[in-house]
Amino acid sequence: MRGTGGGTGRFRLDAPWLGLADTVEGTHRLSGWVADETVADALAALAAGPVGATLTGLTSPGAGPLAVLGDVRVTDRFRSGALRITLEWPARLRGTTTWTGRGGVVRHGVPQTRTGEDCVCERHDCGGLDPVLWCAKHGDDVAPVLEWHAGGGVSCAQLTRAGAVSA
Repeated sequence: MRGTGGGTGRFRLDAPWLGLADTVEGTHRLSGWVADETVADALAALAAGPVGATLTGLTSPGAGPLAVLGDVRVTDRFRSGALRITLEWPARLRGTTTWTGRGGVVRHGVPQTRTGEDCVCERHDCGGLDPVLWCAKHGDDVAPVLEWHAGGGVSCAQLTRAGAVSA
């Protein structure tokens, strides 16, 4: 977990429960038991910034690797002998982690205008693309207008379904 203030921390939740929303407007929840108040305080401190925190390389039994771009909040601390903590974040922020394994989120940019034949960027089923430096329409010198979403997340799946229906 990386906080907006620059701090980072690696945490383990015992008996984790991951609840994923079905829609972009929903909220994902991750709950689990932590060792002690120190761990809970560290999690809360990292998420206390104005944009929450970023979870990377998030794994839970039965779920593939996920990443969250930000706005993670500690929403519940419950003591019953041990301490149970719940993290929440908007569903639209979740995506898959990069294939490099470094834990960053895969992001797709959806162009606000037609891409044209001269576009050499990698395209995805959702209508998004991965801009490359040498693309005349989307390279770094062009500053293209793109609406970003987390690749492999709920937004990406909904855009893919919408594209399949319109085709």
